[in-house]
Amino acid sequence: MLSRLSFAGDYSASLDAMGFGPELQEIKAVDQHVSEGIHFVSEVREFMRERAELEADFARRLEALAKKYAHRKDKLERDREKRASLISTAIPSNPGSPTKDRFAAGNENKEMASRDEVSTRVVSTTQKAWAEILHETEVLAKAHMTLHDALHADIADKLKALATKKEEARKKHIAFSMRLLAERDRLVTEKDKAKAKYDAASEAVEVAKNKHNRAPDDKTAEKLKKRWHEEIVDLNNTKNLYVLALAAANACKHKYYEEDIPKLLMCIKDLDISTTWGLKSIWQDYRTSRSAVMDVVIRSLGIVRAAVDSIDPQGDADTFVQSRGNWDSVPGSNAPDFPFLPSGLWKDNGELAQDDYAHVFLRNTLRKLQKRVDQIDTEIKSKNRTLDGTKNLFDAYTKDRKQGDPDDVKESMLDESRDIMVLKTARCKYQTQIDAIMQCIGEESPNARFHNLKGANFSIPTTCDYCHGTIWGVAKPGLTCSDCGYSAHLKCELKIPPECPGAKGARRPASMVSQRTSVTSIGSVLSASGSNWFVGASAYVLYDYSPAASAFDEIAVTEGSVVRIIEPDDGSGWTLVSYQTDGESRKGLVPTSYIELASPALAAESMLSERNRTPSPTKISRIQTTVAYDYTKGGDDELTVKAGQVVWITEGDDGSGWVTVNDGTLEGLVPASYLEPVQ
Repeated sequence: MLSRLSFAGDYSASLDAMGFGPELQEIKAVDQHVSEGIHFVSEVREFMRERAELEADFARRLEALAKKYAHRKDKLERDREKRASLISTAIPSNPGSPTKDRFAAGNENKEMASRDEVSTRVVSTTQKAWAEILHETEVLAKAHMTLHDALHADIADKLKALATKKEEARKKHIAFSMRLLAERDRLVTEKDKAKAKYDAASEAVEVAKNKHNRAPDDKTAEKLKKRWHEEIVDLNNTKNLYVLALAAANACKHKYYEEDIPKLLMCIKDLDISTTWGLKSIWQDYRTSRSAVMDVVIRSLGIVRAAVDSIDPQGDADTFVQSRGNWDSVPGSNAPDFPFLPSGLWKDNGELAQDDYAHVFLRNTLRKLQKRVDQIDTEIKSKNRTLDGTKNLFDAYTKDRKQGDPDDVKESMLDESRDIMVLKTARCKYQTQIDAIMQCIGEESPNARFHNLKGANFSIPTTCDYCHGTIWGVAKPGLTCSDCGYSAHLKCELKIPPECPGAKGARRPASMVSQRTSVTSIGSVLSASGSNWFVGASAYVLYDYSPAASAFDEIAVTEGSVVRIIEPDDGSGWTLVSYQTDGESRKGLVPTSYIELASPALAAESMLSERNRTPSPTKISRIQTTVAYDYTKGGDDELTVKAGQVVWITEGDDGSGWVTVNDGTLEGLVPASYLEPVQ
């Protein structure tokens, strides 16, 4: 803070101490006003200095940010170039592979290198826009640093000089006002002194007169008369001096109040005006500096706007695909197939074995694979219908976002597409094996009669009708034919010849009992005959089961849990079930021998529960499902539903893409794609 404030305070204190006349109060008020104006200039200067520091800090941070991401961008480009260079020069050798495989791998690496070299030279519109954004950030940082220099070295210094200069002028005005006051007081003092001398001379004349009147003789009277005359002369001179001093004091008083003080006040006013003009001029310089920064920002934003507007997502993707050869030949597609590697102990080839035992094994495997393919085809068809409906929903949401978020629907479409891709991979696996088996053994013989094998537990040792080994123990379930009573290990399932005599119970061993021992704390359960395995029945899991990583259509279940039958075992030894885990319902295949149908009472209760899920009895079979997306009805025959709401399907999709549902109160049509897939 400048010393002018203490100086102004001293002068104000002096004016208060004098306490003479209202003119001093006016000078004090004007001086206070001017002092506040000069102090305001100093406040503005402090603001500009702090603003300058903020601009400098902002500029440094912007510059560091731009350099950081520019460095990352450059590093990414260098890594791409380096990767392309390494791939183009490095052809890995593989001593364990045939020579032609090494050459194929080398050619593939060269092809990938060529593609990477092209892709490194291609600069997408997105990368161009990113480069412009980084450049704009650097330019903005420099502009703010320039503004810092202008605020600190130009604006703040000018404000300091203005405040100092005006403070000195204010001090001079106050000092001159005190000089005028002192001069006025001096004249008043001279007038008062002249009056005092005049009064003293009057008293002297009176004294001389009295002495003359009391003179004892003429000689003394003459002498005192002369003295009296001299006092009268002095009185007249003193009076004249007093009259002159009085006239001068009055004249100067009028000049002081009517000329000096108004002129001084006008000078102080001019000082205030000049201070404001100086501040205005400096603020104009500030505005110019800020405008220069804004001009830079606007120009940079214009460049960035053009770069961003020119971004072509489709074009960038197409350019990248073209740089990769349009993926006509995906890297790795030219790699040789996996060869058949015979055992070192046997001289063998890659053909399927065709002896009688292998023929039986392949025939059973073929039958099992065909059932898997049929199940996958059904699920793929269902998911394709769901995907088509979801695409229609996506188009509707894209046109009117008030209906819903198209991004969420897009994710659902991708999930369905991924599921379909995984299912098709599994189908490719099974169909390839089916084709290979059929090419080897041909069509199924019309005389073949396959056993209707079901999972079973054996409380006492039982002989396997195939390998003649012992089947025993709850932890080691086996199989039994519901038609002829044929018993076998699980491991022997695919080796059993299709020679079922069809006589039910003819070969059923005495050791097979209908009452089984539970392996869980749930309690005693009954063995289920074929008629008890209905859709919707409940069953207990007897043993933990974890499918292989490649078994996409199977699910893992834990011992003691309860599952619901979706599709009973058709003789393949597998049952399609629904399993509730972690609040999510999943479905898939599990070995039939790993599950035990619940007691008839519980099964009947389960069936009754399934039937009672509908809000009111009806002749039409209903299926419970959940609404996936909000839908507002567009007609009288439609129904408004909310996401997460439970409804019951009373009439399925007839190919129109609509289903009839009941929400417990009303019934109407909703798009099939707005519902969760029925498990």
